[in-house]
Amino acid sequence: MTLDNIIDTLKGRPGMLVLNHSILEASRFINGFMLGKRSYTQLDARELKFDEEFHRWVQHYYDCPIGVSWAQTILFYEGDYKRALEKFVTLYHEFQGDESSM
Repeated sequence: MTLDNIIDTLKGRPGMLVLNHSILEASRFINGFMLGKRSYTQLDARELKFDEEFHRWVQHYYDCPIGVSWAQTILFYEGDYKRALEKFVTLYHEFQGDESSM
């Protein structure tokens, strides 16, 4: 499994991974996945980029340099959990440069 597989599932069938289509639950799931994967193997290049740069990229995207998580930032600007989760998937693909997935 890769982070891209998780994002694809969040886009198509989020209820398989998170309760109530919540971006905060998705963030916790992703953090646990990254921690577990890092314990057993190396992150691939896209996962490493996400881990190291996504939070800062989201702050820049929203012009919001405050010290909260990327999930909380997206939730604040999108207004509800489901819309924030949908926006996260879009932002992830934009961040990775996946124009065909947006």
